[in-house]
Amino acid sequence: MKLSVLSIPSWDFLTESVSCSSLKKEEIRVYLLHSPDCPVPDCHDKFLPHVQAHLLTQKLLSSLEGLIEDQIRLEKGPHGKPFLPNSNLSFSLTHSGEWVAACFSREYSVGIDLEHKRLPVVSDEFTKDLAKKERLIRRFFHPLEVSAWEKLPDSLKLNWFYRYWTMKEALLKGTGTGLSVPTDNFCLVPGENCQSAYWIARAQEPSDPSYHNWRLCPLSLPAVPDPEILVGSLAFCPRSH
Repeated sequence: MKLSVLSIPSWDFLTESVSCSSLKKEEIRVYLLHSPDCPVPDCHDKFLPHVQAHLLTQKLLSSLEGLIEDQIRLEKGPHGKPFLPNSNLSFSLTHSGEWVAACFSREYSVGIDLEHKRLPVVSDEFTKDLAKKERLIRRFFHPLEVSAWEKLPDSLKLNWFYRYWTMKEALLKGTGTGLSVPTDNFCLVPGENCQSAYWIARAQEPSDPSYHNWRLCPLSLPAVPDPEILVGSLAFCPRSH
């Protein structure tokens, strides 16, 4: 797998200058855009990130597939994962805070997730935030992951939470199942020999093939002023042709 992470400076740049080179064999390409403003006039703030993510994906699909944007007609799988009919391009989109991202590949099925970290400022806020995260972990994470969380010092727990949360979300986006599959149905573990910091997913039932061959990795995000405020993860799996 060859991973490329590219930063798009602005919507103006995307509209006027984007020209996507062909995806190389085995390449997964991620585009990241920081945009506090929406290119659609009168867009309600509530829908802003959603609109931005879809516009980004639409423009990049148009360039990668050599289509005009009006020809892009996305359809959805059984659980809502978008796809482009008559195309071998796998893609996934995400947004969090003022950041949007999309990833593309022809050789892999892909999923991506971003989370904007809201870091507590004072100790009381930190304690409350940690307690909130622990409730989420006990409700949505696999028992082995809960056990791993409990063994961590408090100073590492927030980073651990965001890393595992984004990897789980990326995996569910990649498989296309979304939250129809309980997030405590599988656990994430470092891959054999910890090669390239990849994680693998292990299903609750060993016979469950849902996550076979899927790999997960943290994303190193360019152009993020403070890497502590944004966490991204990628899930990918070789496709059968």
